Amino acid sequence: MQIIYKLYQAQKLARASWGKTLWANLNTQVLTDGIDSFLRDFRKLSKTIRQMPIGSVLETVMKQYKNVVPLMANLKHEAIRERHWSMLMTKTGQNFDMSPTVFTLNNMFAMELHKYQEIVEEIVLNSIKELAIEQGVKDIGVEWEVIKFTVIKHTMGANASIDRGLVICSKIFFRNFLKIIFSDIFWALWKKSCRSWTTTQ
Repeated sequence: MQIIYKLYQAQKLARASWGKTLWANLNTQVLTDGIDSFLRDFRKLSKTIRQMPIGSVLETVMKQYKNVVPLMANLKHEAIRERHWSMLMTKTGQNFDMSPTVFTLNNMFAMELHKYQEIVEEIVLNSIKELAIEQGVKDIGVEWEVIKFTVIKHTMGANASIDRGLVICSKIFFRNFLKIIFSDIFWALWKKSCRSWTTTQ
């Protein structure tokens, strides 16, 4: 009993120390290496000790901690915006202050993300798709801006490029998840692109 209690205390102190890290300074490798070390120590214990109720609880806690680390890494993706955090809070029923000076890993672990793995993965996946759309629309806007100044010499090529851009925009418009970003990203760029298109007529 004393052996497993020492291991419990050691991993608890380590998790408390890691939890003070600001979210902005997250290093998932440190967390993964640390919890893996405790799990290895746990597996070195005798089977009798590991199968004790307290042993089973300790193993579950450490595995849950380890499973949360990849989810946190996903939430650090460049595609994640404030709206995605708001969506996460709504779907999980959790609320937290995202200020970079106060938001720590403790706040993340308190969310018990292992219970919401599918939700996190869905939000991250959609955010990546949205980022691709944002970039695609921006590229079209840049291309059409250039066309305004070259259309006199290259009318046919310009029209082909415009038509291609319009087809892409039309396809994007009907993506369900675009509704999330339509108001603050797509609409402004669409109007700008349409103005460019109008000058070529």
